[in-house]
Amino acid sequence: MRYGGGNGKDFTYRIYGMGFTRGGQNHLNGPTFDGWWQGQGGFRMDWEEKRDTFTLQGDAFYEEAGKEVGATSYTPPYSQTIDADALISGQNILGRWKRVFSDGNDIQVQAYFDRADRRTPNYAEIRDTFDVDLLQRFRLPARQEISWGLGARVDPVDDPVVVSGLQFVPNSRLDYLATVFIQDEIELVDQRLTLTLGTKLLRTDFTKGVSLEPSIRLLWTPSDKQTIWAAYTHALRTPSDSEENLDLLGVVSVAADGTPFFARFNANPNFVSEQLNGYELGYRRTLTHNIYVDIASFYNHYHDLFSEDITGAPFLETTPEPAHLLLPAQFRNGLLGYTKGIEIAPEWRASNFWRLRGSYSYLHMNLGASPGTGDVGTAAPTVGSSPEHEATVMSAFDLTKKLQLDLTYRYVSALPGLGIAAYSTGDARIGWRFNREWDISFVGRNLFQPWHYESAGDPSGLVGIKRSFFAKVTWSR
Repeated sequence: MRYGGGNGKDFTYRIYGMGFTRGGQNHLNGPTFDGWWQGQGGFRMDWEEKRDTFTLQGDAFYEEAGKEVGATSYTPPYSQTIDADALISGQNILGRWKRVFSDGNDIQVQAYFDRADRRTPNYAEIRDTFDVDLLQRFRLPARQEISWGLGARVDPVDDPVVVSGLQFVPNSRLDYLATVFIQDEIELVDQRLTLTLGTKLLRTDFTKGVSLEPSIRLLWTPSDKQTIWAAYTHALRTPSDSEENLDLLGVVSVAADGTPFFARFNANPNFVSEQLNGYELGYRRTLTHNIYVDIASFYNHYHDLFSEDITGAPFLETTPEPAHLLLPAQFRNGLLGYTKGIEIAPEWRASNFWRLRGSYSYLHMNLGASPGTGDVGTAAPTVGSSPEHEATVMSAFDLTKKLQLDLTYRYVSALPGLGIAAYSTGDARIGWRFNREWDISFVGRNLFQPWHYESAGDPSGLVGIKRSFFAKVTWSR
């Protein structure tokens, strides 16, 4: 809903609600456990007054998602598979103020609060997030535009123990994140050559000292029909509680006398940030007035990547009871390697009512263990869990001013790390906007076969994504 006034004020608001339910997917081992439903509602209000804009928004949700999980404990039966619902709920609210002083000169402040409550059959987390961000832009002489900002986030977290084989140490803590960034966009040649320099600095409770993430980008437009760009980025994936605070137990075997043999990934407070040095080169060209093509290539070098390491020989542990053999392990930074690839995305606007878009991507991954690491073989399944080839073709028809038809074809190559063969499938959507306020659409997904595999669950094995149909009704004012 929008309201306007003659004094420069403009106010809009939106209230929404949604819900969905989905049956279980197809599983090799038979049980259909992963049905899912969710209800969500919220609001958004925006208003403007002269140079200022304000936004206030919030929502709440509740969902039940079927899960099959492994639950390990130090007491018999030591390991079991549980089929039960994960109960997930949350609420959030966000406020934002922006003032525009002139073109390219503005300031923005944003604050939000989010509460997430997640309870699964083997794990639970209750997290409150408080976040404040400041962003400012201003112009300098010599065709420069500066952007800079500050951010602060605090997260009180509680991870109550559900099963003794999966627990965080400590299970209550205070996470925090502090960030600063600055970027300078310099127009070296008017409307032809632009250089962008920037860096981000961050500190968290999971890292020591301040981490630096610099980047440099060059954009060259030699003509109105061509654009060439190149970039270098140093990026980090900072540690999380899963690497630094988690004790995770698994059963290896049980001896004839009943003595269990466990392997345990112990918390690793020395886990460091995973690091990436990325290089990109791209080209965009308008071939004719209605045919476009984008080509992007990349080379990424990684080190200190996540690995699963054996850290010693098995030994007899007497606490907690009963006495058991234990193979010690940790999540460490034992992998390094590189990825390279190319992406091609053409588009053809065949007529004023028909558009064709396509994309193709090629990915080559080469990861291995660092010298001296105790990795148990993390690299091969990691490499084999990403498709080497992906292709998509999308056709969009405006059949009338109110009726649209969208058709999509998708191909994904094999995932040998998961034992999943290549597949292709298609989606279709027909939409009808029968007046300014109401829109209805009918959608079919994964239409080429009753089901196909895309991923693997643990411990449920391969998950078959079923053919599905649904309708969507939208009302807006």
